[in-house]
Amino acid sequence: MKDMKVKLSLLEMILGSIVGIMRHLTAVNKGRKDNDSVGNSIFDFHITGAIYELAFANFLNVYFVPTMNSWKNPDVAGYQVRGTELNKGRLIFRPKDTKGEPYVLVTGGNKFTYCIRGWIMGTDIVKNDEWLSNPHGLGKCWMVPQYNLNKEFVDVNKKFRKIDTWWVK
Repeated sequence: MKDMKVKLSLLEMILGSIVGIMRHLTAVNKGRKDNDSVGNSIFDFHITGAIYELAFANFLNVYFVPTMNSWKNPDVAGYQVRGTELNKGRLIFRPKDTKGEPYVLVTGGNKFTYCIRGWIMGTDIVKNDEWLSNPHGLGKCWMVPQYNLNKEFVDVNKKFRKIDTWWVK
C-alpha cells in the first residue's frame, strides 16, 4: 500500500494558506455565517481546510484545484476532505452534509507533514448511531473513528459517479 504520509513544501503551504485566506475573505464579503469551528478562529478553519485538500491531492497525485464558494461540491477528485491537527482525531460528519459522497480524513500538520487516515461513504456513516455525539455543544454529529475508515483508495468517479476526471496528472 502507498505511504499514507504527505510532506508539503513551503511553497505548497503558502499556496494552501493563500487559498484559505481568499475563501475566508470571499465568505465575509458575501455575508456568510461562520461554520462550526472549535478551538481556532474561522480564519484558521479556512486556511487549514485548504491545506488538508492540497495534501490529499498530493497523496492521490492529482492537481489541486482551488475553489471558492463551492461548499457542497467534492473537494478533491470526488472526495470531501475533512481534517484535524489531532493525530488520533476522528472524521466529523454533520447532519447537513451530503450523504452520497465519500469523505476522507487528513490529520497532522507538524513540520508540514500530513497523514491520510482513510475514507468512508456518508451513507455508511449515518447507519451507525454509536458514532453520534455532541462534542463542544455544537450540535449532534457523527464522529467516525480512524479504524472504521477504508485504507484502500478508489477512483470514486468511476465507482460512484460518471464525471470527467480532467484533473488527473
